[in-house]
Amino acid sequence: MHAAKGRLVSTFALAAALTLVSSSVSAGGWTLVDIGALIGGSTDGTAINEVGQVVGVELSAGYGAPTRGFLYDSNSGRIVDLGSLGGTYTYPYAINNAGQVVGQSTTSGRSHRAFLYESGNMTDLGTFGGKSSYAVGINNAGQIAINADSRAILYDHGTVTELGSLGGSYTTARAINDAGQIAGYSLTNGTRPMDAFLYSQGKMNDVGASIGGSSNYAYGLNSAGQVVGWALVKNNQQAFLYGGAARNPLFGPSGSVAYSINDQGQIVGYAGGTGGFLYASGKMTRLDTLPEVVAAGWDTVNPLYINNRGQIVGEAYINDISHAILLSPAQSVPPSQ
Repeated sequence: MHAAKGRLVSTFALAAALTLVSSSVSAGGWTLVDIGALIGGSTDGTAINEVGQVVGVELSAGYGAPTRGFLYDSNSGRIVDLGSLGGTYTYPYAINNAGQVVGQSTTSGRSHRAFLYESGNMTDLGTFGGKSSYAVGINNAGQIAINADSRAILYDHGTVTELGSLGGSYTTARAINDAGQIAGYSLTNGTRPMDAFLYSQGKMNDVGASIGGSSNYAYGLNSAGQVVGWALVKNNQQAFLYGGAARNPLFGPSGSVAYSINDQGQIVGYAGGTGGFLYASGKMTRLDTLPEVVAAGWDTVNPLYINNRGQIVGEAYINDISHAILLSPAQSVPPSQ
């Protein structure tokens, strides 16, 4: 394994210093920070931890153009370019409360590999016997959920545990919580070709039968083991919540998908035709109707992650241009100490 040192890009820092105030909009209920305006270009926000650190990606124009990962601190306005493993592609998927970041980056030989970024350094975690790998989640204990080709792996400070499958030859991890539980989806040998799973205490648990549909896919997971994602129902997708109080796990309009759930049970997702949503206490709120979003001029919002403070990161669009955004509620829960 080797390490590539991350660098602080002066243009990022200068943009943050000049535009932080003008890129923040508040109308009393929420505060919206346009991270894309701080960086420049087309950007997406992918995850946020409990202390307000956001990771995301800057997408350069043109096929094969460099893709750079960034770390944005909403408290200081500081932006760091995560660097790479020697190539031109870096995509961060997750960040824990210690500021450790995981994702995928390319080497100079164009190999796609899972990485761990901490203290300014990016470490190549390898491909675990496969052709490529990518890390999708890291908890506060430093345990990492990794996908290597068609296998899902729990990486615990050098110890590698294969999650197995639900009977088929393909398993994908999507999220990990602080208990070391992992959610994702796997091919089966049953009536549904793909089922959501919850890996817990060394066992793959098929939760697809409780969710229903002809196939289902888990995307998000909270500390209580509640799982969100989407199911294919009558040739259309619908968001689900597994482990909630409702008898029917399906919710949301036709064409919906749930991406993330926090410990308060708040869920963010997206529905075709209606856009990004926040689902809480049985109520669904369209994010593109929030006064702060309307005031900023965005016509579409796609939220990808919500933390325990209720802060949401994702991407907002106008004229097919995307900017990473951070939405913070006025009554945000204080960060964990």
